Amino acid sequence: MKRNLIIVTLLIFAFSSIFLLSSCAKKQVVKEEIHVAPEEVAKVEEAPAVKEEAVEAAKETKLEQLEEIDEAKALKERRVAKFEAEAIYFDFDKSFIKPEQRPNLEEKANFL
Repeated sequence: MKRNLIIVTLLIFAFSSIFLLSSCAKKQVVKEEIHVAPEEVAKVEEAPAVKEEAVEAAKETKLEQLEEIDEAKALKERRVAKFEAEAIYFDFDKSFIKPEQRPNLEEKANFL
């Protein structure tokens, strides 16, 4: 009996140690690079005077695209924050939604 208790205790300790010591892989940081289209590279190679203008134009278009993505992310984050901030209230010890909370619930359902 005592031997079985010791074995069970050691097994529990071993499994919990393995569980706690194993960890998730760390997320890799992805850096976005500004790429110039092949057509623009060919133009740059042909005309050295146009080189700086083409590179600047490519950078500007990429920055505009990144700004649009940032605006979309910010809008999405605001919508999620609003979604999480609004609570739906029930009567005390009841599973029925209060009538004045119904529009809030429908808005959350539409968001999902």
